[in-house]
Amino acid sequence: MLTHIKKIAVGASYFRTGQHGRCPLSCDDMQKYRFRPYSPEYKRYFQLEKRRLEKIIGRGLPVEHIGSTAVPGLGGKGIVDILIVGPKRRMLRASGMIQGRGYEFRPGGGTGERLFHQKDLRSRDGKTRRVHVHLVFSSSRNWREVVAVRDHLRAHPQAAAEYARIKRRAATVCRGDKEIYRRCKEAFLKDLTRKAMSVKGAQGTR
Repeated sequence: MLTHIKKIAVGASYFRTGQHGRCPLSCDDMQKYRFRPYSPEYKRYFQLEKRRLEKIIGRGLPVEHIGSTAVPGLGGKGIVDILIVGPKRRMLRASGMIQGRGYEFRPGGGTGERLFHQKDLRSRDGKTRRVHVHLVFSSSRNWREVVAVRDHLRAHPQAAAEYARIKRRAATVCRGDKEIYRRCKEAFLKDLTRKAMSVKGAQGTR
């Protein structure tokens, strides 16, 4: 157990971290939650992966680039997140299809309406880049929220800069702990989602 526990404030929430002692998490965990600056290459990675996935499951479904790598200038863990939306039956079938091509299904990373998969790919420069594929049922509200947040951050650079600051702080505080990382962002992300959905709703009534 870590010693010398202290509370650190991020936004409206408080989180615990240890100043001393060895972190019991693996090096992979520590690397995963290291803040990485935004790279224009993320857009190209997404396009390449989108084409790859469409060859596997077919065209005709919404395929969206989401998460921090989808917002210029944001930065984060450097993972390319891809959202695919469709009817439940088709998403279940698509899950089996992409698993057959090496995308690992991770039940704990998803929900009852979102099937989560991941795959590590080797890029031309020899580095490993991780891709997350979220297969979301079209009846779910989740995908609308995620896309709304992305669009809001793209349209409001100040909000993106504030979120980047929080993500950078979260990566430092969490020391590889997923739950601490999530909690560090929770209050800001909840408020951001509310604002983004409010804007989308107002636009829809015009």
